[in-house]
Amino acid sequence: MIGAAEDAADMRRRMGAAALDMDAASDGSGQTRWRATVAARLPGQLWPQRPVLITAVDAHTGGPVVFDRDSGVDLADAVAASCASGFAYTIGDNRYIDGGYRRNENADLAAGYGRVLVLSPLGGRTRTTLDWAPTKSIGSVGMTSSAHASDA
Repeated sequence: MIGAAEDAADMRRRMGAAALDMDAASDGSGQTRWRATVAARLPGQLWPQRPVLITAVDAHTGGPVVFDRDSGVDLADAVAASCASGFAYTIGDNRYIDGGYRRNENADLAAGYGRVLVLSPLGGRTRTTLDWAPTKSIGSVGMTSSAHASDA
């Protein structure tokens, strides 16, 4: 599916469509269990006061989404949507897939901060074709191909 996509946006749309198709065949109980699992693993159920941005992808459009404490979404739902690998997670009337389909690290969202800690579970590897250079931005934060921590 990834190899057949024309670009990153097309890949996200294809992944979303596949998740929606798979979800249509389920009874929906998986989401309830997934949310409970995620909520139980969080240190708290409220958004922290410090800025925290959690990414997901709109399953219908393939568009990237960023949740924060002002987005009107419970922390457990934002995290569950962001980690919804393989299925579409419902929040309100919207469906989301894994935020890793936006970018592996999403480190570009930390632009402007003096110190950044990036946890890279894939060790810098990517699911996408290397020639899919980021061309879009979300809000005022531009997407970059790499990020680093700085004490400046």
